[in-house]
Amino acid sequence: MARNILAWLQAASVEHGERTAMMDPAGMPVSFRTFHVMILSFADRLEAKGVRAGDVVQVRAADWIANTLVRLAVMHLGATATHVPLEALAAHQAPQPRWRVGTPDQATPEDEGRYLTLDASWIVPPRRLLPLVPGGAFIRSTSGTTGLPKLRLITAEGLTARLEHSMSERDFVPGPTFIGYRPTSSPGTNHIVRMLVEGHFQMHPQTTPELSLELMERHGITKILAPPRVVEQLAHAAESTGLRPSALRQIAVGGSSISEQLAARAEALFGCAVWNSFGSHETGSISFYRPTDPARLPGSVGRIQTQFRTRFTREDGSPAPADEGGELWLQVAPENRLTDYPSGRSLSDSEGWVATGDVGRILQDGTFQLLGRRSDFLNVGGNKVAPVHFEAIAREHTGVLDVVVFCAPVASGSDEVGIAVRPRESFDLGTFCQHMASHLGPEFPFHVAVLPELPVTPAGKPDRRGLTLAFAEWQGTLAAPHAQNI
Repeated sequence: MARNILAWLQAASVEHGERTAMMDPAGMPVSFRTFHVMILSFADRLEAKGVRAGDVVQVRAADWIANTLVRLAVMHLGATATHVPLEALAAHQAPQPRWRVGTPDQATPEDEGRYLTLDASWIVPPRRLLPLVPGGAFIRSTSGTTGLPKLRLITAEGLTARLEHSMSERDFVPGPTFIGYRPTSSPGTNHIVRMLVEGHFQMHPQTTPELSLELMERHGITKILAPPRVVEQLAHAAESTGLRPSALRQIAVGGSSISEQLAARAEALFGCAVWNSFGSHETGSISFYRPTDPARLPGSVGRIQTQFRTRFTREDGSPAPADEGGELWLQVAPENRLTDYPSGRSLSDSEGWVATGDVGRILQDGTFQLLGRRSDFLNVGGNKVAPVHFEAIAREHTGVLDVVVFCAPVASGSDEVGIAVRPRESFDLGTFCQHMASHLGPEFPFHVAVLPELPVTPAGKPDRRGLTLAFAEWQGTLAAPHAQNI
């Protein structure tokens, strides 16, 4: 079994000592040793307030350093930390947290006796060195792109196993790092902790992308770890200001796929390679690929990592050969398996096999070609097609900057193709509809929404479900299929 992540952080604090790990909100350096001492200080404070092993503690601190410290301190006590909102926990019939931690303005009358106010008084040396209590864990939520976000429990040992897997399979360049994910998200937490155990300075988004670029130059940032939307914000800021972090050597994107166009734009601007990871909450990272690689075949997301055994199934559940493809199943090592919360149900079968929900096949070069998510497939007149098929056709039109395809339910009760387009200045709705109609024919009636920005989930993924729900409201005012500015 992997060691407790808090034990690893303690060892890292000794190894990296007084080197600067991050800057606090006031711009003062925080060393690796100080960060670990603050985990112990916060754990001491929580214990004094009554937090015990087995408790569930909701952490709502806005500042990423304080939020991370509290969550790790909760785990140090053998308790379970979560950022999941109370209403989401209730929707899953999960027990309400025993404690809530946040700023004074976040407390409610119902919190009496269980709300712990986070303020400057917490920043004191620990009264004693608290022993590390086993049983600590995080409760995380999935992105919710296919419905109600699911809750997942990852233990302190499971987090270590995930990090060890990531460090062995994903080659990040060493050095100071910009982390563009929400700190409470799965990749955000993983990257924060990974930089702590590896001994690399980390910084997070500032009030503006322009200020982020300035500080990235000041701190000698060598890599960016971020979702596509943050990379796009930085690229736009670089174009408008001329700022380029001179030490930058790598951009690693996750949480969603980055378009080849945006990857090429970022590579040209920043002078370094852009890599995209592919994976899920249930399995962690599955593969790593460069979208602009000229040898990359269409739809390929790279070779599936060697730690996984793979198999494919057809829609009826029967086995399918890898080159024919179907739904991808992966066999996950015991230490990397997660459980559902609050049921405690394993997300894999007794042999560790996980149905990923991803549909694709293995190409001749050995890479995995992703065709889409099983839940995202559009069923139009009995034809089941992945959104990426329609998106590829839409991107062939020169006026399209970006596109997301979604299910568009109409009054007849059937589904049609919804196309949300982010246009270039040259975009013409009429010619775009002619382009799509000529490729799709009468079998696939479609609707076009022209939007200044395409909606994404908090994890940075295309919000197909949100577009479908919005379309249900729009359809009463749509004049006709094929053409509509919304």
